[in-house]
Amino acid sequence: KFGVTMLGVRIFGLDRIIAVAVSQAGAFQVSVQVGSRFPALISATGRCIAAFGDYPEAQLKERFDKLIWDNPPSFAEWLNQVAETSAQGFGIDDGNYISGVTVLAAPVWKSRGRPSHALVTIGIGSALKRSGLAELQTALCAASAAITRQLGG
Repeated sequence: KFGVTMLGVRIFGLDRIIAVAVSQAGAFQVSVQVGSRFPALISATGRCIAAFGDYPEAQLKERFDKLIWDNPPSFAEWLNQVAETSAQGFGIDDGNYISGVTVLAAPVWKSRGRPSHALVTIGIGSALKRSGLAELQTALCAASAAITRQLGG
């Protein structure tokens, strides 16, 4: 419906995330394969991990300093974005990780505690804003809540 690349990722603490499902749609597609690994705190998913993982700030800072971004936020900006993620229930990366690309992520829980997975959407930022970013955010959060219920979280 939204013409985005969708990922299901498994979260391995602050070490990494691994793509466990990939679905591509629309003209813009990101080449991600099942099994692709990414640093845990990168992009929108990283904001979710930090927001809902209850990790000490010093531990987050140590990992954050090692990340490679196209347009890196400062750690203070990133912490503000983590707080926004906590309040709204999903993370957004508007061109930090990859310039011009907007990434949304919503946490999925298999049990209480930290999220075990996340749903991730990837698309051209300007196109998503034109086609209904707010509607995509709502759909993403509804889908992550449905999967959480299915997993018993």
